[in-house]
Amino acid sequence: DLREILIGKQKNLVNAVIPDDTVSRIHARIFRKNGMYFISDMGSKNGTTVDGETLIGRDEIPLTEGARICFSNCAYLYHEDHSGGIL
Repeated sequence: DLREILIGKQKNLVNAVIPDDTVSRIHARIFRKNGMYFISDMGSKNGTTVDGETLIGRDEIPLTEGARICFSNCAYLYHEDHSGGIL
């Protein structure tokens, strides 16, 4: 049950690696707050979107089941497993 996941291309700095040149070293983070998961962009060069909405600055956007997250041009779907972890 992780409380925070850092996402990016620099494997010694993050827990979730996206090996793509358009992804920043530390691109975004997903974290748990008040029983929900949120995402924020970590100042990436090419941005992060959730269901087409661009994250501005360090905005914290709540994640919902099936949300489409794009780290630059790399798209993923958000899912929680039954124990509350992130998949």
